[in-house]
Amino acid sequence: MFTSVSITWQYLMAIGLPPQWCHEYEWETRTHYWTVAQDFWFLADNYKPLPIKKLIAESLMCIVSCRQLHNFWREIRNSWKDKFVYEGGSNESILKQFEQPGHANPVSDFTTYTTSYLDVFKGIFFNVSYYGAIWIVFLGGVNRNNIFSIVYLCYVFVYLWYGLNLYYKPLPAILRSWNNLIAQNVLIIMAKALLQVVGCFYLYRIPMSYCAFVKLFGIGCVRRFEDTKYFEQLEQSECKLRWNELAGIEWDVVIFAFLMIQRRVFMSYNFFLIIDEAKAGHLLSARGASILHDMKHKEIKAVNDEVARIKEKIKSEQKRVKAAAERFQGAYARTGATNHPRATRLGDFYMFEDIESEIETDLLPPIDEDEGLERDLTLIGLFVDAYETDLREAVIHYWGDDAVITSETYTWKSRLYYVYKFILAIFDSLMVDATIFMDKNTGNYKTVRDTLEQEKRLLKETTDYQNGVRVEGWWLPRASYDTLLLKGKLQKPKKPPKELTHEERPNFIKMMQSLYIFTLAKSDLLCYVLIIMNQIMYCELITLPLVLMMFGWGTLSNPRPSKTYWIIMLGYVEWVILLKCIFQFEVMPGNVVREKIEFKTKLHKTNPFFPSVVWGLQAEDWYYIWEMFILFSIILHRQYLKTIGLWSSIKDTTQQERLDGTYAIVNGVLVSRKVTDRMYVVTCAKADALDRALLAIKSILIQYAVHLRDLYQRLMFHAFQKPVDLYTPMFIFDLISMIVIGIGYPAFFDDDDENIFFYVSENIIPVKFVMCLFAHMMGSLVDRAIYLRKDVTAKLVFQVLNVILLHLFLFFLLPIFGNGKLAHRDAAIILYYITRCLYLLISACQIRCGYPSRIWGYFMTHDVGAVRYCLFLAYWNIPILYELRVLMDWIFTDTTMSIFEYFRMEDIHVTLYDIKCKRQVEENHSVEPGEPKVRFFKYVYGTSWVIIILVTIWFPIMYVSWGRSVGESMVPNHARLTLTVGTVDPVYDNRATGIFRFSELDYQHLLQVYNAYAASKVFLHGYTSRDVCAVIFNHGSQIWMIREQDRLKIIRELRGSHPVTLRLQWERLHKELMTLMMTPDKSISAFPEGENLFKWIGTIAGPKDTVYETLKFKLSFQFPNSYPYSAPLVKFLTPCFHPNVDTSGNICLDILKDKWSALYDVRTILLSIQALLGEPNIDSPLNALAAEKWQVQDEYKKYVLETYKDA
Repeated sequence: MFTSVSITWQYLMAIGLPPQWCHEYEWETRTHYWTVAQDFWFLADNYKPLPIKKLIAESLMCIVSCRQLHNFWREIRNSWKDKFVYEGGSNESILKQFEQPGHANPVSDFTTYTTSYLDVFKGIFFNVSYYGAIWIVFLGGVNRNNIFSIVYLCYVFVYLWYGLNLYYKPLPAILRSWNNLIAQNVLIIMAKALLQVVGCFYLYRIPMSYCAFVKLFGIGCVRRFEDTKYFEQLEQSECKLRWNELAGIEWDVVIFAFLMIQRRVFMSYNFFLIIDEAKAGHLLSARGASILHDMKHKEIKAVNDEVARIKEKIKSEQKRVKAAAERFQGAYARTGATNHPRATRLGDFYMFEDIESEIETDLLPPIDEDEGLERDLTLIGLFVDAYETDLREAVIHYWGDDAVITSETYTWKSRLYYVYKFILAIFDSLMVDATIFMDKNTGNYKTVRDTLEQEKRLLKETTDYQNGVRVEGWWLPRASYDTLLLKGKLQKPKKPPKELTHEERPNFIKMMQSLYIFTLAKSDLLCYVLIIMNQIMYCELITLPLVLMMFGWGTLSNPRPSKTYWIIMLGYVEWVILLKCIFQFEVMPGNVVREKIEFKTKLHKTNPFFPSVVWGLQAEDWYYIWEMFILFSIILHRQYLKTIGLWSSIKDTTQQERLDGTYAIVNGVLVSRKVTDRMYVVTCAKADALDRALLAIKSILIQYAVHLRDLYQRLMFHAFQKPVDLYTPMFIFDLISMIVIGIGYPAFFDDDDENIFFYVSENIIPVKFVMCLFAHMMGSLVDRAIYLRKDVTAKLVFQVLNVILLHLFLFFLLPIFGNGKLAHRDAAIILYYITRCLYLLISACQIRCGYPSRIWGYFMTHDVGAVRYCLFLAYWNIPILYELRVLMDWIFTDTTMSIFEYFRMEDIHVTLYDIKCKRQVEENHSVEPGEPKVRFFKYVYGTSWVIIILVTIWFPIMYVSWGRSVGESMVPNHARLTLTVGTVDPVYDNRATGIFRFSELDYQHLLQVYNAYAASKVFLHGYTSRDVCAVIFNHGSQIWMIREQDRLKIIRELRGSHPVTLRLQWERLHKELMTLMMTPDKSISAFPEGENLFKWIGTIAGPKDTVYETLKFKLSFQFPNSYPYSAPLVKFLTPCFHPNVDTSGNICLDILKDKWSALYDVRTILLSIQALLGEPNIDSPLNALAAEKWQVQDEYKKYVLETYKDA
């Protein structure tokens, strides 16, 4: 009815009154009120046509509504008939059928049986729809910064807190809760619509003192009216709303749609199956933990058995050697050695003799044929098949008969077809490889999941498990899993339908299923990586506790983090998102202060100690992105733990030692029966407030100390520790972090204008650079020592120190000593933090698992092959590294050998490994005797080495030879020639009065003159006319100012028989004057002062948007003889009132002191001083008064304008 009346009204207003009536409407006065009212009420207009396109959507809605009403009337008319079923299904609620005994679900069980791809789609949709709707509500809350966003986020956090436990509530309770969220969404839409009326009609009447409330509720007008200047004035006012602060309803409409879809899911029979699936999972959760426990026990037992077998084998080998010695020596056996050197010299050949029949060779376990079934489907198998046969045979073998063309003729069309199928085979084999990789790296989760799926199917087919009991509204099973199965054996199992087997599914579906299982199995690692990325990308203190809890609690919990840890992480992330959302409001103190002090300027924006920047509580776009990913990864990991029954609290499975005494088993627990006859007397006394406070603090500290002790015991003495050797990946990431800090060193210490290659070219080794590399190397040595000693406690202490020092350096010391540099503003620092965190994650895993009993340092020698052999040779040829490793191994390994003997043993091992690798390569590439090598292999392999050798020899020579032709020749603008004889003052000192470049004709004349001499001819051959210039010196003479003693000294030297040294010295300035003259920036300039090119006068204009904008300043430049390798002396000639300029004109600027570089020029100096005027460094002022007044900008501006009012 409303839609029909609305369309009729709008249609009449669009037609309007007949033009012959010439009726003028009151709203055509074009005032602000009537302009807005005309748009709201869709009023007729004689001059401006109405937007009739709005009627299209309402007309379609009216048509659909009429058809729906017609269907409702048909159902009502036929509802009195018996057993009448309308084609569209019944509209009766299914709530009464929920958990009704004996109720048969009319839909097929897609959660248990996958009969088609429709079941696959239904399983994905109905399992994801709940979290999908919550995610849309979350996005709607964080993308609009107003008070309504807080309401959405509170609902989201409550539902995420419950998770899938919501399914254990009665369905009516679930619907009531969901209806409340829908009602809240509708109320928000209505409130925002009413606020549009206020914003469009009456916002200009709201006083500016209520601007905070306007922004808090997002009061504004989404519609912009071109006929009124009111909205243009709003755009320029202080109460202007940002795009994400307006109370628009776009997100609210999307939220409403998804909430209604999810409500429809709740009201469907398919959701009954989802609830039954959750109930079955709840029954089997403890079963999953039991299966995982048994698998861990078997793994530990296998490891212990292997260690015992190896020890037994070593003992048997020792006995065999000893027996062989006695057999060979007989009566001539030597007496026992009295010391170690004598024992080593007593070794004979019998100690190295092995009888082949007595050697027990360890062979690799045979490969199961089933494991190699899919080998031909992998990428390597495809290429090997194509290499051994041809492309056509490989395609036919991969795809089977489907790839065979009926035509026997091998035409270009068939070739093209086989190439196309080969490309498809490559992509398909990549999916197979990815599937195999993910299946192999899911750990025990895939096995436990498959076992639980089989047991769940048995549970559903033989029992009525879904009929449980309700305790305070929550569903609980009426019996255990074993009891239900025992009763279910008496019932006839249901006949399962024909299913879609795993082999029938495409490789893409298999890969996606494996990806989902792999993500679930590695969801804890996903959480850790996201936390690391969030911290380094934003560098906020509010998220730093997440990292510290991760490294100090989560990664050090054995065997896994507890339920308490994940609950605290989930709550803290939700609290961070909510707090960040609140601080997006412009009314928050930090955002208001930023606007008042012009926070958007460069000086304040790079200040990392501004409160809102330090804590990360500032208004910015996409503030929620990383926390959102962390939040949903925690939810995903919680679902993984609940699936296999690991969400409950971890039992204490440490290897506890018990005291001697009498024990008895009480309720399955070993309890001491020791009786004591001690008497305890308890007295009560009144304590003051201070004593009670100290007692409370002591109790809290004792409680936390007990928790830390329990955490340490579970970490060190857990019963299911499976020792692993993770030193290799730790060393690799440690090495990468050293390389990063070596190459990207300037990024860590605010040297952005330089790089490591500049330091190399200048033969400079900064002290900070050396200290950083030294600290990393010492850390690597300490880590190696702990690894060799297998000291887990020392490794734990070292891990804690690494975590503290890393975050203290990057997030506190780096901003302080790096002039406000934040870690996320440089790629080198980001890469360094990521590599260090990955090292810490692997190190924590090493601590949890413990060190193996047998450790061998060469990880590259665990297997033989060409690749490992090349890596080993590269390591072997690194200077000092091999010797340092062997020395460390000898120091921290218990051995009776001396250092020289230990080195000799390492050399023997290296030699044996070299022989084994070479023989393995010979065996892999063996050919028949007398058969020549394959030419293709010889050409490729041999030519590659020839090219490498030629490049190694000739590239440096060619680079030096061509170096003169690289770059552009520049003509100097100043030259000075001095001649010194002996050690006295210069005999001749002259300056250039003119410099010009040679033309081609002048250069040819020069060659004609000097080609007569072989030396000059060879020298000039490497240059062109652009490389040569002529210098004209002053023809006037100067008086040689020399003392009488020096004159007599030089006469004696010239008359003597010893040679006298003559020094001819040139001095020049770079072509900086021409660069300044050609620069388009007119705010800076500089020219030489008269004929003295070592003294310049510069001019700079005050920077824009500062108090110096209308002023100009003159500066003096005094260049030293060592310029540009030494900084010039620069002073203000014009008086300048500035915190970094004193009354004498001296300037406090780092690039004119210790930060000077030869890459700087006069233009760089002028621009830096110009920038300093607007952005002073008030931490080290030269003018204390100016620095004090700078704190209050209004006072400073007034003082400067008063000082320069006559300028």
